[in-house]
Amino acid sequence: MEIDWLITISLLFMGLIIGTMILNDKKKKALLITISLVILHNCCAILSSINAYRRDYNYDINLFPLLNYLLYFILYNASLLFIIIIYILNFKRFNENQIIRKARNSLRKISSNFFNPETTLQKVLSIVLLLCFFYILGFLTTLVHEFGHCIARVLCGGYYEKIEINLFLGGRAYSTGGSYTTQCRILSSLAGLLAEGIVGSVLFVILISIKKRNKFWTLSVLNILTTLFIHGVGYFTIYSLLDTNSDAQTLSNILNINPITIFWITLPFFIGIICYSLIILWKFYKNFFKPQIFFPTFYFICILILYWYEIFFSLVIDPYNLPFLTILL
Repeated sequence: MEIDWLITISLLFMGLIIGTMILNDKKKKALLITISLVILHNCCAILSSINAYRRDYNYDINLFPLLNYLLYFILYNASLLFIIIIYILNFKRFNENQIIRKARNSLRKISSNFFNPETTLQKVLSIVLLLCFFYILGFLTTLVHEFGHCIARVLCGGYYEKIEINLFLGGRAYSTGGSYTTQCRILSSLAGLLAEGIVGSVLFVILISIKKRNKFWTLSVLNILTTLFIHGVGYFTIYSLLDTNSDAQTLSNILNINPITIFWITLPFFIGIICYSLIILWKFYKNFFKPQIFFPTFYFICILILYWYEIFFSLVIDPYNLPFLTILL
C-alpha cells in the first residue's frame, strides 16, 4: 500500500487544526496549537520541496517547477489563514453552536468511561481504545525515527525516496546521494534517536510549562516519556545486544567498536528514563485513580506489550519479509 507524503501531511495537518478548533474552548490555547501546527507543516513541506528538487530534478533549478511549489504554499497557507480569521471573529458563536457543544460533551463522556470504566463493556472498550491508542503512537514514533534518518541524508547533501513501516512497527528509510564521510554516516545512524529525542524534548518542555495539570496532562507526559524517549534510547540499548540489523550495529561498525560499548553508554540513560516514567506513573495513580487500579495497571501492561513485542518478533521471524506500508516522500 502506498501513500503520497505531501498530500497526506497536508490533509492531516488541516484535520488536526480543525479538530483543535472544534474540541478546544480556550481561544489562546487553540490559536497557539494551530500556529504551531502551521509552522510544523511548512517545515515539512519545505523539506519535501528540497528533496524533490534533488531527487526528481537532479539539482537543476531550470527544470524544478518552483512556481508550482510556491503556489501550493501560498494557497495552503491562505486557506489556513482564512479559517483562523473566521474562527477568531466568530469564536463566541462557534462555542455556542449546538453541534460543537454536543461533540465536546460526547468527548468528555468517552473520556470519563475511558479513564474510569465501571461496567464490563466499558472496561473492554477502554482496553481496546488503549491498545489502539498505543499502536498509533508506536506507528508515529517509528515514522519520526525513520524521518530523522531521511533528514540526516538531506543535511548531508543527498535525498530520500520513501519510508516503509510494517505490521510490527519495524521501519526502514530509503535514501541516497550526498556525502558519505564518516561524520555523515555517524549522523545518519544517530538521526533516528536524535529525531525522537528532539521531538520528545520540545513536547516535554511545552507540557512542563502548562500550569493546569490534570489526567490528560499526566497521560501526555507519560506517553512522551514512553513512546519517544524509552523507545529511542531502548532501541539503541537492547538492539546493541542482539545480532540483528539495527542502528546500534551500524554505528558500532562505523566506529569499529564492540556493540556492547554502545550498550553500556546508553544503559544509564535507559534506566533513568524508566525510573522517571515509573515515578510519573505512580503519581498518576496516586493523584487521579487511587484506589481504582484498572486503568493504571492496564496502561503499564500496554507499555510492555508495545515496546517488547517488536523485539520478540524480530528474533522469531524476519520482520523485513512482512508487507510494508510505503510512504512516498
